Amino acid sequence: MVIVHGPDHIEACFAAAEQSGRALSALVAAWAGAAYGPLYLAAAVAAARARHPRAEVRIALDCADDAGRAMAALRSGWQRLAFSGRADVRARIAGMAEAQGAMLIESHTGPVLDLAGEAAPEAALARRLADCK
Repeated sequence: MVIVHGPDHIEACFAAAEQSGRALSALVAAWAGAAYGPLYLAAAVAAARARHPRAEVRIALDCADDAGRAMAALRSGWQRLAFSGRADVRARIAGMAEAQGAMLIESHTGPVLDLAGEAAPEAALARRLADCK
């Protein structure tokens, strides 16, 4: 799992996945979802996907415990969300997600590469993908 913090990191993930030919899972940090908004980030993902059509990137938006952001993410076309709110709210959001073919994921599973503070995110991603071989 790679934690991304904005459009530049999203672009770097798609470029690295395409260049390496390896699948990559990414999670947009909760603060970035709040700062940029789900719609803007969905557009950034769509643009990166269009520029790197051979990249296999599974990307999710971390909505923290913000049900409004999770619902906005679903309306914006996000197919994978992380939500850490109350169990009853999580169940309702999971139902909404399932109804439109989306899903909730756990926010941090397995080893994590957080791109925050990485001066060269592309190099960090290349190293990570090379280590996964």
